[in-house]
Amino acid sequence: MLVRSRELPAATAIARDFPGGRFVLDHAAKPPIATGFDQVWADRLAALAGCANVWCKISGLATEARWSDWNAERLRPPIDHAWRSFGEDRLIYGSDWPVCLLAGDYARIKTAAESCLVAHGQSTLDKARGTNVIAAYKLRIGEQ
Repeated sequence: MLVRSRELPAATAIARDFPGGRFVLDHAAKPPIATGFDQVWADRLAALAGCANVWCKISGLATEARWSDWNAERLRPPIDHAWRSFGEDRLIYGSDWPVCLLAGDYARIKTAAESCLVAHGQSTLDKARGTNVIAAYKLRIGEQ
């Protein structure tokens, strides 16, 4: 699901209407980081998180900030809210490469996002980079 805040109610309706489906919300619905924390986005994201068949991908957030003036602390509020809403079992990490390069180099973006995730425990980061991805996409690792 690639949506912004205004489309989150429709995304929630789709996830509820298709409980057997599996959905990944891309870029945490692109919170408006450049303008500060947005309560409408937060409320709508929390409503979508009420659907157990939706995972939230933490990716592409630096490009929603001011490209010349961002750091991990500016990414932290929406990542913290996504963690509170989806929990550690339905967060996925993604870099958004190569689009992320608009806002900074890959290592800086990866380090910032990972530092926000690990603030909720090493298991949150580990799951977001591994087991949650496998679960969301039903990957069969090691099978041919």
